[in-house]
Amino acid sequence: MSSGSSFASSCGSVCGLDGLAWLIICIICGVLGYFVYGGIKGALAIILICLIYDLSTYISLVPVCGFILQGLVINNYIWPWVSEFMGIGPSWLTTLIFWAAIIMGFFTTCAITFMVATMVAAKILY
Repeated sequence: MSSGSSFASSCGSVCGLDGLAWLIICIICGVLGYFVYGGIKGALAIILICLIYDLSTYISLVPVCGFILQGLVINNYIWPWVSEFMGIGPSWLTTLIFWAAIIMGFFTTCAITFMVATMVAAKILY
């Protein structure tokens, strides 16, 4: 058993959501976006936000401060681009999606920090 495969499987199960569950959540948020923003453009914008915020969760793989970096990247780069590109403004739905991504990033960062600390402690002690 290689340590790389167990590490990758541990990272994949940190949040407990597989790809299909996250896709269903994106579609539900897209339906809500249709009603919040009044049309298909709003639904597509929310689905785009969900997918890009999901990709930004990989930033949270940085130990200790990954979720903070993720929040900064979302606030300073991703949200301004999406809001300008799709022509939408902030709403309760975009705020909810932002905080859901940050919370997932927090749990990912905590798990990765624990794994790294465990590996470092094992190298130091043995």
